Amino acid sequence: MSIVLRFVNDNREVIERFLGVVHASDTSTQTLKNSIDDFFVINGLSISRLRGQGYDGASNMRVLVTTTKKNGHVCTFFEYLAMIVNVVGASCKRKDDVLQKHNDDLVKRIESGEVTKGKGKNQETNLARSGNTRWGSHFKTITRILDLWDAVTHVLDTIFEDGNEPNSRGIARGLIDNMNQFEFVFIAHLMVDVLAKTNTLSMYLQQKTQNIVTTVWMIKTVKDELKEYRNDDDCWEELLGVVTAFCTKNDIFVPNMQDPKPGQG
Repeated sequence: MSIVLRFVNDNREVIERFLGVVHASDTSTQTLKNSIDDFFVINGLSISRLRGQGYDGASNMRVLVTTTKKNGHVCTFFEYLAMIVNVVGASCKRKDDVLQKHNDDLVKRIESGEVTKGKGKNQETNLARSGNTRWGSHFKTITRILDLWDAVTHVLDTIFEDGNEPNSRGIARGLIDNMNQFEFVFIAHLMVDVLAKTNTLSMYLQQKTQNIVTTVWMIKTVKDELKEYRNDDDCWEELLGVVTAFCTKNDIFVPNMQDPKPGQG
């Protein structure tokens, strides 16, 4: 990890200085933070005077990565998400199977009138691999999996039923079981809602140049939207309705939210 310091000198000029290269075993938030902390200590710099951080142009990853690490359910969801993309996209044949299944389903839906035809509609698509630090890619990955749900589960079923390797079959079976859980579907739709609100800001922050006034305004707007989303009961009911409809369509058990939750032990 290369470390560059940006600061304002006594003449009010913005200066950037390359300080050095630090070894980082991975791109997790904690590893990067520890590396920066150690670097500051070695060079006699005060972390308390640090006003902001950015990681290879994707500075928006800080808050969401930290959030997922603190929330075990969301963290587990993203781990399964990466495994699904890796398993289904492991070969050209599996990718072709996803496309073929999706196209077959699309033709049936068009013939039944469920989906309308038109210029620019129903374009061929495939799963998008998410990046470690760019959360816009996670938004695309989740929306693609929801759009290609039947095709993805079909390919995983094929791997489980016809696979030659017991390990691959076991992984496929585990992924199918997790995808057929209400919790997985709920978190997927929740993250689509959240990342849809932050996606425009995410893309803007990754541009090489930004207007500081526009940036501050966009950050404030996104924070206000997230606060409203968290506190508005109508947003919860709408999300629950969408998730319930998706689960019903795909034969996934929907728990009764009024039932008492079993205790531990």
